[in-house]
Amino acid sequence: MNNFWKRTITGILIVAIIAGSIILTQYAFAIVALIIVILGIYEFFLLYHNVQAKPMIIPGILAGVYVYLSIALSTFGFIPFQGKIILLAINLTVFPFLFFFELFSGNKNPIANVAFTILPILYVSVPFGLLNLLYTGPSSLQFGFPTLLLGYFIIIWTNDTGAYLAGMAFGKHKLFERVSPKKTWEGLISGAVFAFLFAWLLSLIFTNHSLIDWFSVAAIVAVFGTMGDLVESLFKRNAQVKDSGSILPGHGGMLDRFDVVFLSAPFLILYFLLSTF
Repeated sequence: MNNFWKRTITGILIVAIIAGSIILTQYAFAIVALIIVILGIYEFFLLYHNVQAKPMIIPGILAGVYVYLSIALSTFGFIPFQGKIILLAINLTVFPFLFFFELFSGNKNPIANVAFTILPILYVSVPFGLLNLLYTGPSSLQFGFPTLLLGYFIIIWTNDTGAYLAGMAFGKHKLFERVSPKKTWEGLISGAVFAFLFAWLLSLIFTNHSLIDWFSVAAIVAVFGTMGDLVESLFKRNAQVKDSGSILPGHGGMLDRFDVVFLSAPFLILYFLLSTF
């Protein structure tokens, strides 16, 4: 089976799992996102064993899981306000504990070890934790709509598909050759066109948010999602690997598949927070 069909079949399965979990319940999505977080952090740690760093794998994963859960659970309605504050406040103690682990580890390069342990927590856990806000957050901030979360992923998938197909078919002008030789301007523009087209369609189907809101989601994905893709390519080039992992045939690893989310989700949350003023 060639790479195109592997990528297509894997992509369909990813869409089915993500979309199915969103449609099912907020808890189903939270669990799927948690699995992505665990695997993503683990992949990141394996990447950087190749660059003279020794991240704390078990403590780092546990810290990443806690940070994710504290953000996700704080968005759920059954936890009182004081409980949410306590959950988020404990995050302040998570990172000092990682310093304490390194203090007693006796490993070389302690600064690099701590840095490469904390980075994937911020890079992976926080964005996916914030996505739960789209599902369960207060409607006064335009959150709390599963359709918003589903639409966000649909726009990501259409942007990625449009960029991939156009780049393969007629991509000639390199976008950022130093970091990602295969990315082209033709792919970027085609991906953005697909994203805005589906944003328009989503505005007709999911009317809880305006056309401007959906176009803003498309713009955030096209700009910051592309930056996320390039940043992930930069990380892999630094680690001297082609893919972050091999768990997703045709796509690589979790970091390869969800790199758009890591850097676009914070801007998406920020947009909806600011749009209420």
